[in-house]
Amino acid sequence: MPGGGCRHAVLAAAMAGAECTGPIAIWKACTWMRQRQDDGSEALPLLRLASDCTAMPRPELLETFENPYSDRDYSISMECPEFTSLCPLGGVESDAEELRQLAGGAPDFGTIIIDYVPDRLCLELKSLKLYLWSFRNDGIFYERAVNRILDDLAAACRPRWMEVTGDFNIRGGIKSVITATVEASARDAGGGARGERKRDAGAGTRGEKKRGAQNR
Repeated sequence: MPGGGCRHAVLAAAMAGAECTGPIAIWKACTWMRQRQDDGSEALPLLRLASDCTAMPRPELLETFENPYSDRDYSISMECPEFTSLCPLGGVESDAEELRQLAGGAPDFGTIIIDYVPDRLCLELKSLKLYLWSFRNDGIFYERAVNRILDDLAAACRPRWMEVTGDFNIRGGIKSVITATVEASARDAGGGARGERKRDAGAGTRGEKKRGAQNR
């Protein structure tokens, strides 16, 4: 089938949700769309695609431990330079057979920077590593990945404040840096990643400092 039709199927899947764009689901979706086009039937419904979803990412892998200094405000910063997932569109400009060989799309690479002020719980590092690994076969947009990571981590440890930055490698001559933030009051009120921490002027986060150093 022409590459455009398959590309549209994968775009629809990526917009539907992060869990619906694993390599098996993408290949099945494109193969099914080609069959439907051959017999003149309607386009791929998202509900059909959702039935082939893979279980990625996996927030149930996250573990926590008691904060030993819960009566004090202090920050924890973590940098994860080996984050990888699949571009939901890259590598699907051809037919379904070539898509199958590419296992769902070209890989994306980036650094995930996590800054947070713990409340009662802290994130356990090995479980965080395994959780981030669970994205590696997931076709997902940068924006959805960063916000999904923030939502999952905040749900696991319920911090006083948290910021997640995705500093992704250049693709197509364009570099993307995505930052999402939540604080306890906004989270408890359902504000999600729109919350902002009241930081001291000039303090910044590691993500901001790293980008500032690169721009100098």
